[in-house]
Amino acid sequence: MDLVNTMPEKKTTVVKKPKKSTNLIRTVTISGPNNTSTKHVLLGTAHISKDSVKQIKEVINKEKPDVIAIELCEARLHKLTNQQAWKQMNIFEVIKSGNVYLFLLNLYLANLQKKMGEKVGVMPGQEMLEAYGIAKAAGIPIVLADRDVQVTLKRAMLKLNFIEKFKMLYFFFLSFFKMEDQITPEKIEEMKNQDLINQAMEEMVKQFPHLKEVLVDERDQFISEKIRGIKADKVLTIVGAGHLEGIEKNLKAGKKADLSELNKVRKKKKFKLLQWLVPILFIGLIVYGFMTKGLGVGLTMLITCYLVIAVFSAISAIIAGARLITILAAFFSAPFAVANPLIATGWIAGAVETWADKPKVEDFLGLSNVKFSFKELRRNRVSRILLIVALCNIGATIGSLVALPIMLKFIF
Repeated sequence: MDLVNTMPEKKTTVVKKPKKSTNLIRTVTISGPNNTSTKHVLLGTAHISKDSVKQIKEVINKEKPDVIAIELCEARLHKLTNQQAWKQMNIFEVIKSGNVYLFLLNLYLANLQKKMGEKVGVMPGQEMLEAYGIAKAAGIPIVLADRDVQVTLKRAMLKLNFIEKFKMLYFFFLSFFKMEDQITPEKIEEMKNQDLINQAMEEMVKQFPHLKEVLVDERDQFISEKIRGIKADKVLTIVGAGHLEGIEKNLKAGKKADLSELNKVRKKKKFKLLQWLVPILFIGLIVYGFMTKGLGVGLTMLITCYLVIAVFSAISAIIAGARLITILAAFFSAPFAVANPLIATGWIAGAVETWADKPKVEDFLGLSNVKFSFKELRRNRVSRILLIVALCNIGATIGSLVALPIMLKFIF
């Protein structure tokens, strides 16, 4: 008898490995003067998570902190609590200050986060607002511990070189379209897993080494220093899970940071000669054409240069959905703007569009609902003006690059 064949077949069972537990609550005690100490309770959250909102209530009730510090700055809190924040925006100031691209980046980020929130039924920042509301209702002092979001974004942009900026925009928009239909509540909760977050940070360091330094490391230092200065027996600090480990390490190591230094936005030094280089080059080539090739060639070069730059600027205005008068303004002003670095085609076109089609209150209020697509950006008067500014500047630059080799052909 074949004993092997007569033995009952063993069922193979697959034992699932238990999920690695993730500690999202850390405790650090810091000794102070005169035998005093402060117990810091750090709570990590996913910024879009139903469980995070629920957990905040539980931790506040359990720990009963003397002070609650939140990963928010004044600007972000104002936007979360004031639905009419957009109404206070001065569009001329945005254009004049040269912050159009930064504003569009903010609009894109807000739209992406809102879309993620709609997928899981929790709006962005809800867990921070929950903490703010509970603390306010209970009379618990609140500290806004994060650095101003505009300072962070400006410092990040200054750290990146041209290639990194282009690379960032490429991956940014690529990830937007790839993530759109893949966001689930389960994936949001996975964001809390510290291992996954560290992996993401490591990947970010490879792609954009300077970006992590500003967006994560510097803010870890800023928040650590801000809460270290709080005088209380127990402080509860609510932050995104990605900041948890860095803040804990800084507090334990007693690593201090200069808040004023972290708040500075140093402008890159620009050589005045460099910004005049393109105008000098174009004017020089045209003058050289007149002197060496005669009046006919010189005039042809001048007209060609004007038309190429003007046409590209006008096409950019059309793409942005500008009115006819704005398209004409872009067409006629672009060559002169290229010749004078103190002005920009986009500024002129944006100002004309604002005058021709003045934004209404509902346009400002509607910015929070604008989806980041050409169709939606063109529909809202405010976002359309900013889109015109951005695209007309880009169009004039492309026109200059196209015109240069054409002009060289007339001479050589």
